[in-house]
Amino acid sequence: MRFLKSIENQTLLAIILGIFIGLYLPFFPPKIAIVGDIFLRLLKMVIAPLIFASVFISLSGLGSLAKIKDIGFKTLIYYFTTTSLAVITGIFFCKYYKSWA
Repeated sequence: MRFLKSIENQTLLAIILGIFIGLYLPFFPPKIAIVGDIFLRLLKMVIAPLIFASVFISLSGLGSLAKIKDIGFKTLIYYFTTTSLAVITGIFFCKYYKSWA
């Protein structure tokens, strides 16, 4: 059982088990789909409070309002730059590589 203490080994074992179940027991996955649905719902339930708490704690740890403004301005610049780059890249590929035609 020492083999299963590492997260990498647990992940590898889960992948192999999932492939085995998918290939050799095709009737079984629909019966355990509820476990995946419950897991995803729990994950969605935890994400929003976790993000809120981490942002709140980070902002309260900064101290001064000037640091918060500086980081907020840098964040907005980064967001708009990456969004613009993504839009320009998408328009370029849609215009010059028409795979649907």
